[in-house]
Amino acid sequence: MLNQTELRRKKLLEYTRDLYSDNRKIPAVHPRYRMSYQQLYNNEQKTQSGSFGFRVGICMMLFALYIVMGNRGGRILGMDDIQVFEKIMQNIL
Repeated sequence: MLNQTELRRKKLLEYTRDLYSDNRKIPAVHPRYRMSYQQLYNNEQKTQSGSFGFRVGICMMLFALYIVMGNRGGRILGMDDIQVFEKIMQNIL
């Protein structure tokens, strides 16, 4: 028969084991490898989908707009393609 102190110690030990156990959650890994770890652990956690594809799509559309603007000599917001190029290079230098 366990007394109160032993019972409390046993509960705390189980709680600590559950808290630091790798059985229930995926260990901290680099986001690049998250999917492979989820497949290993068969975890049912919902992953947050990234916005990389969306950002690449916007960048491609802006680049296409820049190319079209340069070929047709157009102006957007009062700037032509040369001024856009100068503004980009100004931040780099």
